[in-house]
Amino acid sequence: GNICDDSSFGSDEADVVCHQLAYTGASSYGNTGSITIYGTDTNLTAIEDVSCDYSSYLVLLQCSVSSHYSSLCSEDSYDLVVDCYSTRIWDSPSSGQIRLTGGEYSNIGLLEIYCNGEWGTVCDDGFYGTEAR
Repeated sequence: GNICDDSSFGSDEADVVCHQLAYTGASSYGNTGSITIYGTDTNLTAIEDVSCDYSSYLVLLQCSVSSHYSSLCSEDSYDLVVDCYSTRIWDSPSSGQIRLTGGEYSNIGLLEIYCNGEWGTVCDDGFYGTEAR
């Protein structure tokens, strides 16, 4: 689903979206309006009223969101658009950050964690499907 670009969405929230996608932050954000470069869709709004206390959050789950939708968010023209800087977040990682490496795609690969100033692998003792989710 989509995120509705309502009055609560700003630069802090756009930065968090980009952090979750492993980029350093957002260069711009807005709603689709008349922009068709990204195409149009018929997906329903999944969340709105995204509000992040800090732009340093790494995932939207750290922010407050609402699944109660206003009539404004029923229009596709309010679907959120975010442009992220091209610098990947792991170029200057923070302790505890994780990434997948070596896979054919960015969502597959060896699990690594940043700890004590370097990237290292995660031992699989006690790590099963539940932990991977």
